[in-house]
Amino acid sequence: MHTVLRLAAAAALTLSIGCPTADDDDATTPMEVAGSYSIVGSQLETTCTGAEWDFWEIFDFMERTANDVPAMTWDIIQDGGALTADMGPADCVWTGSVGADGTFSLRGPCATASMDREITITGNIAPFGNNFDVDGTMVIDVDRDDGAGGGPDGTADCTVSAVELTGSGSPPSE
Repeated sequence: MHTVLRLAAAAALTLSIGCPTADDDDATTPMEVAGSYSIVGSQLETTCTGAEWDFWEIFDFMERTANDVPAMTWDIIQDGGALTADMGPADCVWTGSVGADGTFSLRGPCATASMDREITITGNIAPFGNNFDVDGTMVIDVDRDDGAGGGPDGTADCTVSAVELTGSGSPPSE
């Protein structure tokens, strides 16, 4: 009798573990993060040092706030887990993805008159009431005008390897 009860309990446990439930979709469905965001950055590490590298030249794709902090906006469009972010003020477009837990990545070019940049952003978007909080890290590979009237040559001259990003966002108005 005890063996039969143990087998029945084991079978019930196996069925409950193996059977999908409505909650199972939540673990794989990407978090909805479409919306408008305001982001500020703090440079932590860079190889862009020396007299030939000006901080605001590297960060001229971002807005310079009254407190001398680089800031930008993102308008994020989402299709499932795929993201497209239109970044202002430089109007750069980046693509990436978001997971069920809000972990995201964005990547793309951002060129200005004096230099090209390849931007990579990773981080987390978390719900905060009806809005979002953002924490992330941005890496900027910089390829600037190499002088003599020539444009960027396609080879990174230096890397800003750690820019801490923080900000907030709100979902699109319906």
